[in-house]
This record gives sequence, C-alpha cells and structure tokens, in this order.
Amino acid sequence: MSTSEQAPSSGFAAPPSASQSPSPLRQPRRWPIEPPEPLLLSAPPRYHLGHALRYSGLYGLPPLIYGEDDAVPTLQAVLYPEAAGFRTPGTPPAVEVLIVQPRPQSDQPLLVYGMHPSPLADALLEQLRLMLRLDDDLGVFYRLTDQDPELAWVAASDGGRLLRAPTAFEDLVQCLALSYAPPALAAGFLHELGEAIGPRTTLGRRGTPGPAAIAELPPRLYDQLIAQCSERLALKSAHPAAAAAAGPQPRRSSAGAARRAATVRRLGAALRELACLCATGALHPESLRRRPGELTRALDTQDDELWQDALHEELEWQERIRALLESLPGFRRSRGGPQAVQEMLLRLGCYDGLHLDTATRAAWEQRFHKPNAAARARGAALARSRSGAAAAAAATPAVASGPRTRDEQQAHALLLVRRIDRRVSPFSIYRGLAQALLLRVPKAAYSPRQ
Repeated sequence: MSTSEQAPSSGFAAPPSASQSPSPLRQPRRWPIEPPEPLLLSAPPRYHLGHALRYSGLYGLPPLIYGEDDAVPTLQAVLYPEAAGFRTPGTPPAVEVLIVQPRPQSDQPLLVYGMHPSPLADALLEQLRLMLRLDDDLGVFYRLTDQDPELAWVAASDGGRLLRAPTAFEDLVQCLALSYAPPALAAGFLHELGEAIGPRTTLGRRGTPGPAAIAELPPRLYDQLIAQCSERLALKSAHPAAAAAAGPQPRRSSAGAARRAATVRRLGAALRELACLCATGALHPESLRRRPGELTRALDTQDDELWQDALHEELEWQERIRALLESLPGFRRSRGGPQAVQEMLLRLGCYDGLHLDTATRAAWEQRFHKPNAAARARGAALARSRSGAAAAAAATPAVASGPRTRDEQQAHALLLVRRIDRRVSPFSIYRGLAQALLLRVPKAAYSPRQ
C-alpha cells in the first residue's frame, strides 16, 4: 500500500523550483511535484539509485531523465497504467514521476513525486519496484562478490540492482535498438519513435509506444514514419549543421549517413514484426518476468537437496527464456541477435549467460588485458636491441598491435573468451551480472567497501 507523508525541511525537502537552484536533471523539465507530498517507496538499506541507473543499460535512453548529483540521486521516469491493469476511461496513458533518494545507502525510503494516494498509485509503485528491482534476491551473488577484490564494493553498496524499463515490452524495444545501432543512434531512434506515436504523459512529454500503437499503425504510415526517422537521424549523426540547415551533405559523410539510414530502416522493420507478435497475443512480454526466486533462503537452510532443486529450477527457467528470446524477430539474426538476447536476459534477471560479441571482447581486452607501460617499454627495448630495422619492425607489432591474419584473429578471440569465462566462472549462475559490473563500473569504484 502506498504511503504519503509531508516532506520535512531536512533531507526530505521537495525538489527546488526553477527560481531556486538549477535543476539537477540532465534535461530540465517541469517537476512532477503535484501533489507536493511524496509517496514513500521502501528500498534495501544499502541501495543507491544513482549506481542502479549509471551501471545499467538504460543510461542515456529516453524517456528517462536523470540527475547528475550522486549525493542526492534523482530519476524522472514514465510509468504505464495500462500495463498495470488500469484501462478505465479517464486514466492517463502514461504517468510521469520523479524519484528522489535524499540519502543513498541509508535506511530511508525513496520519495516518489507525481501521484496522489490511490489504487492506481499503488499499482504504479509496484511497477516502479519491478523497474528498480528492489525485491530481487541477490544474497548469494553478494556473498560471492565478498571474495573478489574487484567486486567487494558491490555488497556494501547493493550494487547489483541494475535498472530496467517499467515494462518488459519496453525492455525488448530498447535491447533490440541497442543491438542494431550504437547507443547514440539507438537513443535517437527511441526518441523519434516516442515523439511520433508514444503515449502522452501527465507532464506533456511522450513515453515509449506499446505494441498496439506500433502494430495498429497502417503499414504505409509506419513505413513513412521510419523513413522520416531514418532521414532525420542520418542528418543529425552525419553532419549536425546540415540537419538544421537542410543543406548538402559533405561527400565524406554521405556513405556513413546512408548506412545509418539503412540501420534505422532494418530496426524499424524488426520492431514492427515484434510488436505485431505481441499485439496479437502470440507473445505476452510480461510473462518473461517472474517474481524473484529464493536462492538465498535455499542456501541458508543448509539442505543440499533443497539448494540443488532451487538451482536447477533457476537454470531451467533461464534456458527456456533464452530459447524463447532467440526465436523473436530481430533477436534471432546471427549478427547482433546474441547481443540483444544477452542484454534482455540481464534485464530479466537471468544472469548465467555472458556477452561474448566482438565489441564486448574488445572492451574487456582494453580494460583488463591492455599491455601496461612496463610491457611496452620491454617490447621497445627488445626491438632496439636487435640489429636492423626489419627486426625492430617485427618486434614492435607483437606489443603494439593486435592479430592481423584471419587465423590470428580467431585464435585471439578464442583466447579472450577463455579469459572472460575464467575470470567470472567463480560467480556461478551470476557470472553474467559479474561481467556486466566489471565492464560498466569505473575502476575507481573497485576500492574495497566504498
């Protein structure tokens, strides 16, 4: 049940008005502080809203607006009454709320502005709990991170609760977009799509369109929408000045603009097919989500049979979800599909799989296996010690550059896969979550018990 409380003048003070200090939001909008009293949302004692957003895959994606101040994290999100079961006339299609955490990693509740106490508010607070993953059972994972120097901070700051979208369909849309396009282009596509056919929020912005809004649009109109979207995004990405002036594109960027436009068109086609699948009832996206299991309780019973049963049930569920995702439009393609599947599995709380695509392998190598200064110096000294320019040229690439031939590239990729698997294998069925945190969290956070 939701609870309302007048915000006291201390750390629970309402957000500043435009006439006071600058808004901490990345894209300042009208604050959703009607009514001025917030609803309270309980959170785990060590929860940090800022970490949950920044370390997730939603950072920078619309329609979220987020604050930059980690001391008082803020998040402006769009919730969907219809997805919560409210379809009565007069119910807004999308409700915008502001979530404020006055004191991160404390036992104080989150403050949620923008809703009056009501049955609808109760349902949307439950939707928000699922979005913030406040009830996920991560006790076993935290016990494993305690044994790892680079992840010892996770349990202390409850850092495993990666943010996801309010609905499973929006998660599918975002994962699909991110697998087709780089983050900036994916964010632009989601923004354009929302502005065109997304539901109007209580603050006048636009949310993410549901499957019916996409599927019921006549094919000709949808194709026009995607074509216009691809043209605008190609111009903005290739040459920002040309997007404003609609002038001729520089020849050097025309090929890149054409590739971006083609990417958006392919993404639009895959999204349409996925939306039709959901709108006809062939796929119920929310069925992909389930209540968190109780692996921690099973482990604490010290009953090996109960623990093994719980573990096998969890792994069977994850395999079923993976098989289903791999059959979906856009997710089943050979290029980009595995990336979309793995990102969606993370959002569904299925942590056993690993990201092993080319981009992830490159990021892992850059972060954990990049030759340090001493290694480069030794390689250079070895090259200088050999006689002749040919010997120096032969020695330097072994340190400074990567594999060149196709066989070398394949061998190097296999080596990186083995390194990733070996590094995260101690985390058992949580190895995908461990990999995500190792890659996404700045190394400065690796200090113990920060």
